[in-house]
Amino acid sequence: MRWIGLTGSWNYYRFNYNQEISLDVQNATIIKNFVQDWEVQDGVEEVISKDAGQKMKLMAEDLSVSDIKGLQSIKYSPKVQMLTNTNPVQWQTVVLNTATFSEYETINGQAPFSITFNMPSINIQTQ
Repeated sequence: MRWIGLTGSWNYYRFNYNQEISLDVQNATIIKNFVQDWEVQDGVEEVISKDAGQKMKLMAEDLSVSDIKGLQSIKYSPKVQMLTNTNPVQWQTVVLNTATFSEYETINGQAPFSITFNMPSINIQTQ
């Protein structure tokens, strides 16, 4: 991953090779059909569109508190990119999810760190 840091330069970090992928489906648009003949009607409600996209969660285990503080800027950076190809080098801009993050506990010297972002939207056919 790379992101624009507080000084305006690119920061880089290589996360674990295992990522958690989830599917986010939202905003179903439903219409209610007028029923003239109940005998041949196949349904009253019909979904005409949905939004869907994959989310990816990147994790790093047992980071020191100073490393976590250095990585925090990825969460509020205006531009975050994921490396998608190494030859030739290609970067894909991603949008990090906004939230209140629990970063670490002061009694521990190490903690896990994770970020979740949306992958490019899925093109869904509508009715």
